[in-house]
Amino acid sequence: MPVLKDPEELIMKTLILTLMIALMTTACAPPMSADPAGLNESSSTVADENSEQDILQRKTIKTSSDMNLRTLMVGILEYEVVLPLGSEISIDTATQPVNYQFRNASGNLEFSSTGFYPHVRILKSSLNSAEISRLNQLSTGLYISATISGGLITGPTYPAVKAGTAGDGFTAYFNSNGKPKKSFSASVLKRFPNINKGVSLSSLPGAAQTKWTRLMQELQKVGDRTKATEKSLLIIDRVAAVQHAKDFAKTGVVQKLGAWSIAVEGTATMNGFANVPCAEFMSEILRQAYQRAGYSHFEDFNSSKGNVLSYEGGSALVTNFSAYLAKAGWIAWDPQVYIPPAGAFLMHANGVSPGHTYMSAGDSGRFIVDNGMPQGRDLRTTSQNTIEMMYQHGVFFLPPGFNPKKW
Repeated sequence: MPVLKDPEELIMKTLILTLMIALMTTACAPPMSADPAGLNESSSTVADENSEQDILQRKTIKTSSDMNLRTLMVGILEYEVVLPLGSEISIDTATQPVNYQFRNASGNLEFSSTGFYPHVRILKSSLNSAEISRLNQLSTGLYISATISGGLITGPTYPAVKAGTAGDGFTAYFNSNGKPKKSFSASVLKRFPNINKGVSLSSLPGAAQTKWTRLMQELQKVGDRTKATEKSLLIIDRVAAVQHAKDFAKTGVVQKLGAWSIAVEGTATMNGFANVPCAEFMSEILRQAYQRAGYSHFEDFNSSKGNVLSYEGGSALVTNFSAYLAKAGWIAWDPQVYIPPAGAFLMHANGVSPGHTYMSAGDSGRFIVDNGMPQGRDLRTTSQNTIEMMYQHGVFFLPPGFNPKKW
């Protein structure tokens, strides 16, 4: 069976979109180090995975599309086989996605901010039984894209994230209270000269107070993982999500539910950047928050301000998403000084592409939500390699009138 073509090989309809895709391939990925696979990290992902083998918590998922299965070879995820639509697999729900480089169909190495779930086992498939047995016995293990996250947790809610024990990765980059050890203040100040210049909510006109309060409530509703979260805010039927993504691109209509499904399974997949949809996911969260709050995001994000909040408008790039927030009047804050509350939009480093953007899910920024783990991730239990590449808090954004507490 042939290898599925990677999204970057999809043919763009215009030269502009082609150039955008070239940027999107690394939009959520920081530059690779000399040790791209993290083989020399002090708390390696491989070690993390092996230590979890005895405490697997399996979840059965039925695939809704053909998906590539990969295996880890010398720190690189190599293509192994196409897993047909309708296959049943089990995944360890206690394990976070890992972020190794993978080799695409053209033979080039790429990075995925979405990541890959390890410990995959095939339960049922149209693959023949001998092939299933061979794959399940691979000593190098099987990995599948975390775009399968939508079906990972059943039921109407995401449970609250439980704080884990701080590992070597967390302690290398954060103090125990969640304050980052590394500062990006100088480079962030160059991009956002008005950083840390908040305004009191009471100083704003009454209509503005109401607007920003409602919007912040909606962002915290979808992002706070210190308590159970309504899953439909992020996850809806895949077919419906794709249609909604098409509708938004054509007419600008915004939904109130299914932000992850629409952004990742819809817009990002259709336009060839499903491996790096972080800024598109955050953009969709923001568009829907405005909608649920009773406002249109077009009031603050539009062509006259140069910050159109859409893939076509460039907001799916981390550099643009962070800049667009500032143009819309959102306040940039330095996590060296201030605590990112649940609902804040966080940026890895200084918020440029290639990079990563994600949402604070509470617990002083130690919980986060992103395209790889919409159910929520505890940075205390995240590997050092992954934190280094994706989760070094450098700047975060809040709507006017919501000034964060100092450390």
